[in-house]
Amino acid sequence: MQAVSYNGSCVKSIAQTPHKSNSRTGYGLVKTTLDLIEGTADMQALIREVRDQRRGGRPGYPPEAMLRAFCLKFILNERFNVGLIQRLNDSAKLHQLCGFTGDVPSESAFSRFFKKLADRVDSLERTVAALVDHLHQRLPDMGSLTAIDSTDIEAYANPNRSAVIDQDATWGHRTRKNKSSSKKKDELFFGYKMHLLGDAVYGVPLHYVLLPANRNDSPQLPRVVKEARQVYPWLKPTHLMADRGYDATSNHETLVKQGIKPIIHIRKPINSKLHDDIYSTMGEPTCMGKKTMQWLRTDPKTGHHLYGCPPAGCHRKTQAHMFMMNCGDQHWEKPEDNLRVISTVARASPEWQDMYRKRPIIERGFSSMKRSRLLDKHQYLTQRKVRTHVALSILSYVGTMLAHVLAGDVENIRRMRI
Repeated sequence: MQAVSYNGSCVKSIAQTPHKSNSRTGYGLVKTTLDLIEGTADMQALIREVRDQRRGGRPGYPPEAMLRAFCLKFILNERFNVGLIQRLNDSAKLHQLCGFTGDVPSESAFSRFFKKLADRVDSLERTVAALVDHLHQRLPDMGSLTAIDSTDIEAYANPNRSAVIDQDATWGHRTRKNKSSSKKKDELFFGYKMHLLGDAVYGVPLHYVLLPANRNDSPQLPRVVKEARQVYPWLKPTHLMADRGYDATSNHETLVKQGIKPIIHIRKPINSKLHDDIYSTMGEPTCMGKKTMQWLRTDPKTGHHLYGCPPAGCHRKTQAHMFMMNCGDQHWEKPEDNLRVISTVARASPEWQDMYRKRPIIERGFSSMKRSRLLDKHQYLTQRKVRTHVALSILSYVGTMLAHVLAGDVENIRRMRI
């Protein structure tokens, strides 16, 4: 998803009017979602461009109907075009929702229209941004807490062939899906990774970048955050949560400079020791007896953290030899001395723990998009076409979220089952 500007007032009047209760489920929710997607300025421009591109011959199918059918494919979780065609033929209601007045288009017609969408993927991503912007208007606190993570999207090509068809895909690491089959936590896969910045309260996808699978997670954080803030001028997060894959001093410095508190899990040291045992493997200071110290408070003026010896003490307190130093009672930690390890928010504080517990919402979002919106189920080669598939998946996901909010059903904003 590129950092492109958009018109924040591009949603039709449907987004301004109250919806009946039947819009919460079934055909009412589907219709609202399709109307919202079609009603954006960028999508209207895309439809006009596709219509103007035709050169004589048969009039073909209305581009707005084809677009609604493609979005319906993702909403209904129909992986193949033939399945969508069957659903449209079997249901007069779905046929009507898409806007077809005659026969349902063939598989080749859908394939040709997808190529047209792939040539205009920027418009799809700007439409996602427009829907997210309207969600923010309805949910003003959205974006104050954010989280970043990546997910794997396997290539459709067979990587074991002598000549790989998808030249854009690469080998990369992901968390092992069958964790009981091996002691290793990671496994190799062939394809792409989507790096996503999302809201950590409602689970709304904010901004994403699709890259080959061999790109590491950590270097992508500054880019994703920068582009997200360019797309959404209102985005001013107070915290950003991330797992160990994004733990780097440069990432901490980037976020702190922008006034964002990094809540990033610290990497495990290779030799099970962190700074010669000065800190525990969780990044908390240790006392002279090598016991993890207890966080007491953070000075609101300086941002320094006060730690004390654990209540139970350690062997240093009981030793009375003249050459032995007793364990110190309290110690101040300055984040500026080691921003990555000490962190601006003390790792042992309740604030850090509470914020980090919100991080998995982005993982649940990935799972939901894969399970209900075909995020990783595609039949396309090259990064451009896979990016188009991802854009349609997230477009239908965010559109359903906005439809729930407009129907007054914020509690089920992440409910994708129709």
